[in-house]
Amino acid sequence: TAIADVIERARRELERGAHGNRLPPRDGELLARSIGREASPGGRELVDPHDWYRSVARILLEIARTLEAAHGRKVVHRDLKPANVMLLGGGAPVVLDFGLAGSPDLSKGSVTEGLYGSVAYLAPEQAKSQRVGMDVRTDVYQLGLILYELLTLRRAFPGTAIGAVLEKIEHGDYTL
Repeated sequence: TAIADVIERARRELERGAHGNRLPPRDGELLARSIGREASPGGRELVDPHDWYRSVARILLEIARTLEAAHGRKVVHRDLKPANVMLLGGGAPVVLDFGLAGSPDLSKGSVTEGLYGSVAYLAPEQAKSQRVGMDVRTDVYQLGLILYELLTLRRAFPGTAIGAVLEKIEHGDYTL
């Protein structure tokens, strides 16, 4: 199940149980229901049934370890977003779609002209320069956006108009 789908399922379930403007508390059971799969036998259980935030931290740590391994091999993902991370049973993450991945080594002519990736998840340097992210900080920033979205259940920079979203990113005008 993609993290984007998990976020949407959790948000819908919380909205159904909302009382006035207050949402019911989040727990790991909500996260497990949103993932919709049990941990495989022998698999590591990252979801704590009593703690949404601990579960999110465990999942993000595993994504960070995956990125660290990729960066160690001189690969930058460049398009990390909730739709590109699948959660297996127990919350084990799998980073997908390295289609825009590239090397951060600028001396080898690896700079790609143009802007690629999902607009709402672009790093500020990508939005400002209109170029693909070229170093590991882009992935770290995008991992932070996934964390933000898992904690708030909404995008940091929502919108459908590309120019308006890019402007929000450039100025750091994220949703609260």
